[in-house]
Amino acid sequence: HDLPDGPQASVDVDLLLRTWVRKEACLKATGLGLNRDMATIVLQQGQALDAPACPDLPPLPAIGWSDVTLPDDCPALASCAWLSPR
Repeated sequence: HDLPDGPQASVDVDLLLRTWVRKEACLKATGLGLNRDMATIVLQQGQALDAPACPDLPPLPAIGWSDVTLPDDCPALASCAWLSPR
């Protein structure tokens, strides 16, 4: 899908990139990597959860995540994810 451009574009690029980095870290923690669609997980208060609309997929294990603070002059974003006990 193409992103809108011009004045009507209201895409928060920073939020989009942060969400991508967080979800990618969570999927990598499961060992699935990007073999599972990012739209199938929901991020909530440091946890990754199954999206309610995806009941046909195997459930995710308990996953925790946290953003990683990088130096101010570093343009990258980073997030760390781990499997956690339920």
